[in-house]
Amino acid sequence: MVKKLFLLAVLICCFVSAEIVFAQGGPNPLFFSANPTGLERLEFRTGKNAAQDWEIGLGFNTQASGKFVTANVYDPSWWTIGTTYNFTYGINASGVATFSMVVNPSQTINLTWGSGSSGKPDDKPMLLGNALQIHAKRDVDVTFGGISLSGNPGDPWGVDYGYLNVDPLAGFSYNGTIKFRALGSGSSQGVLITAGTVIPEPGTILLLGSGFLGLGIIGYFRRKKA
Repeated sequence: MVKKLFLLAVLICCFVSAEIVFAQGGPNPLFFSANPTGLERLEFRTGKNAAQDWEIGLGFNTQASGKFVTANVYDPSWWTIGTTYNFTYGINASGVATFSMVVNPSQTINLTWGSGSSGKPDDKPMLLGNALQIHAKRDVDVTFGGISLSGNPGDPWGVDYGYLNVDPLAGFSYNGTIKFRALGSGSSQGVLITAGTVIPEPGTILLLGSGFLGLGIIGYFRRKKA
């Protein structure tokens, strides 16, 4: 009975330690892009020079021309009242990413990447790891998958990160909201949602190792007793 309880405790500790759902004040140094040659991501960014528009990009690298699909949002009424928009974003088990957002009664944005439908050379199935990194920059509020972030105008690059764990074999689909509090600044003001992997901390790896060691010891005594 004691051995069974010990085994159950080890397994519970391992699973709890592997959970990745949190927000923090800066980037996690143990997070790495799922694709070593690119950044599989969804990006929202505002127009430069305080223009009353913003754009959404989805693809292999939203900072490189021809490697993503994009849509522009032009709705002059939204930013003056800080309208919150609802969106849905997901990547399925086949690596096909889909994004949908209703901008106003006459404009709905739908983007797809990973199916080859865009005709672009890099339009291939997106790679998933075990986590998503959400980064809010400057004057923007975003919620996604249960995480809520608000960008800081004074420090657009180093604050307001969140992480969600995902199953790379099953994919994910989450609802979210986004609201810009001001316009301008281009890619330095917006939201990035990047697919990647969070490598377990040394303490977690040690705990997993202890779990396997415990299983080995239990097996040894069982064989010895038999």
